[in-house]
Formats: sequence, C-alpha cells, structure tokens
Amino acid sequence: LTRNRSSYMVPRYARPDMTALWEPEAKYRIWFEIEAHATEKLGELGVVPPSAAKALWDWWATDPKIDVEAIDAIEAVTKHDVIAFLTWVAENVGDEARFMHQGMTSSDVLDTTLAIQLRDAADILLEDLDNLVSENLTDFPEDMRPALTEDIESAKDALEAEDMSGMQEAAKQFHDKLAGSATAADAK
Repeated sequence: LTRNRSSYMVPRYARPDMTALWEPEAKYRIWFEIEAHATEKLGELGVVPPSAAKALWDWWATDPKIDVEAIDAIEAVTKHDVIAFLTWVAENVGDEARFMHQGMTSSDVLDTTLAIQLRDAADILLEDLDNLVSENLTDFPEDMRPALTEDIESAKDALEAEDMSGMQEAAKQFHDKLAGSATAADAK
C-alpha cells in the first residue's frame, strides 16, 4: 500500500507551507497528538494507567523522526493505516503504548485529523488574502480598491464561516472585477 508521494499535490501549483500540511509526516504527527491526548484523558478518568500517556509524551518530547516507510511496510501486512501507525508507535514507545486508541475508532482519528488539516489550510489562505490586499491592492486603480477590498473581506468571512458557496461567489465577483480591469486597461 505504499503511496506515490509525488501525487499528493502538483508541485508547480503547490506552495511549501500548504504542501507540508498534507505530507504523511504531518498527518502522522497529528495522529500521534490525537492518540496521546485521548490516552492522557483516559488516564485522568482512571480508564488506563496515567503512566501510558506519560510514556507517549516522553517519547514525543524527543522529537522522533516519523518513519513513513516503516509505517507503510507495516500497513502492507496489516492492510490498515491506523493499525500500522499504532504498531509503529508501540515499537518505539514500548509496552505502555498498548493503551493508545482505547475506546476510539479509526474514524475518530482520521476525521479529527482532516478537520485540523483543513483549519490549518484555511489559516494559510486567510493569510494569503491579507497579503494580497496589503501588497498588491495599490496596483489597481484607486476607484476599484474599495470594491476589491470588500470582495476579499467577503471571501475571508465566508472562509472563516466555512461557507463554500459564499467563498465561491466572492471569488467570482473578485475575478469579474479583475477581468473588467484588465479589459479596460487593454482598451487604453
């Protein structure tokens, strides 16, 4: 089940900060933190020994290298991505790692990870919109700037509200204004 790593994002369209969010190493780091936090809470509730979470966090504090190839090799045998990851962590942490994932499903980990990745991607997009306004707005005719700023702010509001139709509408309005500006500039 080894994946072709180069297929995650098209390199010529990808920026390093956005690409990094979707790399396997980043995904596994998020998985670990979800699992460790859940184990920690179960320790506080008395469901698992508190020493289990301590062992996980102590290992994590060493800033371990995520061995994607080793996890892929385990997955080739187990045919299950989360089990492969948990097995790899247990090989590195030791016996206390057996308490990870208790009471959880794979979807608990996968869905939470996707939500974190989408949040982080949205943060990058919001920062890019701010940079677009601050760095490039002066390139447009002064009479267009308020309308463009309004479209950008609408897009940011829609993105923050997770309103994809609002985001698409704001992007379309922005595009139409830019296209109109280019047409007018070409006519001069």
